[in-house]
Amino acid sequence: MAAMDGVGIVRALWAHFQSRDWAAARALLHDDASMHWPSSGEHFDDADAAIQVQRIYPEGWTIHVVSVDELKNGDVHSIVEVVHPPMRFQANSRFQIDAGRIRRREPASSLRSMALSG
Repeated sequence: MAAMDGVGIVRALWAHFQSRDWAAARALLHDDASMHWPSSGEHFDDADAAIQVQRIYPEGWTIHVVSVDELKNGDVHSIVEVVHPPMRFQANSRFQIDAGRIRRREPASSLRSMALSG
């Protein structure tokens, strides 16, 4: 199997989150991967913690990938919409990829949420 580029890695992470394939998502992260969620003030300093918070989050959500693009410096930017009725969230994220796995995820800007319309 060919190695994935950064865009492929980030797309795969979101796909594994959506399918609740926690082992496959974990395999895309460095052991010391860090993730920051500014909307809740949470910060996860290792891959297992980042996966565990996804695993225990209340069910009913779906992820829709809006865009995933490589930046000039090699980082990857993604925008995803998370629908968890009655709310809809948009996550605007920047990922640092190192040696074929995610080293860091941080916000590219603030997380926005809004009530679902109609």
